[in-house]
Amino acid sequence: MSFVVLALLFLGSILSLIGGLWGLVLAFSDHVLWGVAYLLVPFASLVFFIMRWGRKSVRQAFWLWLSGFGMVLLSLLLSVLIGQSLPSPTSSGFGDDLSQLPEGTVPEALTEQPSAALEPSSVLSPQNGE
Repeated sequence: MSFVVLALLFLGSILSLIGGLWGLVLAFSDHVLWGVAYLLVPFASLVFFIMRWGRKSVRQAFWLWLSGFGMVLLSLLLSVLIGQSLPSPTSSGFGDDLSQLPEGTVPEALTEQPSAALEPSSVLSPQNGE
């Protein structure tokens, strides 16, 4: 299932990028100020699409961008739904209830000590009398 999520994310990103770039080219071909606004002003692209909706190429660019954006949103939704059924990477695999462990054992994640090489005092203190 994760392959489907990644494929939707990749394909949606590509379609959205192509639709957005196509809209940018159309905005610049209409007028330089439309192109600059498309790039720099929030939601100016939507205003451009609404104002020039009568042109077939503008509609096609918009629907291409929107379909790609929808695929990206669908892939994110699927990844959230899939992610809730999987154990988190930080869990020990035994859940929150440690009573399932055999007597006298402690998960490795709870017993790990930080490395001495990463302590601030060893990084900041001079080595070998320097």
